[in-house]
Amino acid sequence: MTQDTNNTSVTAKIPPNHKKRVITSLLLFSFVGSAMFSNGGFDLPYLLVGLLILVSAVALWEFYGFFKTGLMRIVLSGLGIVLGSGIIYASMENSPWWILGILSFAFFISSLSFLFTYGCKDQTQTPQLHYILLIGIVYIPVTLQIALHLNFFEQAIVLSATFVSDIAAYYAGCLWGDKKIWATVSPKKTWVGSIAALLSTLLVVFLLGLIFNASGSLSKHISYLLSGVFIAVASQLGDFFESALKRVLNIKDSSNILPGHGGLLDRIDSLLFTLPMAFFCFNVLPFVVEKVQSWFA
Repeated sequence: MTQDTNNTSVTAKIPPNHKKRVITSLLLFSFVGSAMFSNGGFDLPYLLVGLLILVSAVALWEFYGFFKTGLMRIVLSGLGIVLGSGIIYASMENSPWWILGILSFAFFISSLSFLFTYGCKDQTQTPQLHYILLIGIVYIPVTLQIALHLNFFEQAIVLSATFVSDIAAYYAGCLWGDKKIWATVSPKKTWVGSIAALLSTLLVVFLLGLIFNASGSLSKHISYLLSGVFIAVASQLGDFFESALKRVLNIKDSSNILPGHGGLLDRIDSLLFTLPMAFFCFNVLPFVVEKVQSWFA
């Protein structure tokens, strides 16, 4: 009787849609992983680029929907999707000047929007909202294109770490979490879930580092350990950022296209923070660790 009661109480802590959430995550993980493998294993970047453009387009539509509706949302999303797709394609072609040019053009359009609204319609307008076009492009496609500048091993680490961090935080928080970590931003996030995400991400990054670079130096292994910590923290901050944005705008989910998750932006919010952090960890951190290690050699 006691055992049945305990099992019931544990089950009651897990939301009923958790299976949909896991299945959706696994399908996305498999699809993105296949695209990354086609790029790294067979040197076929177009599948990954196409996937990034598709993800960027859907996420931009959701993001701009936070701020605009109707025709303005369509116009804003259309501009963002075209410019964002150009950035991702230019990244594949290793054309940084095109990326800078597109960002400058987005700034130009945003500035004109503010100028004519202020001068012709409403002189109480503040400029912040008019730069949502630029902010959305930097937040989503500019960040996603970083994946094209990581090798297959690094892409696998980022994808696996982000996936594991989300699952660990979700289930540990549901089962054992009590004390909230940042209730004003995300009332469902707990310290237990956060610590579980940190430890699981640290383990995944370190183990993958050993598998892909078994003969690496001590400084390399230290870099993987530190990378696990930094990526875990970035993953949770990405989740907190979108939660704060939605709370300010009184929005529950970015959309309802993904069962158990809400919108696509709700699913990739962590990835949008782990990608730039991973780029730093894989390209800058090893040199820092080697330099510090040399001081004590």
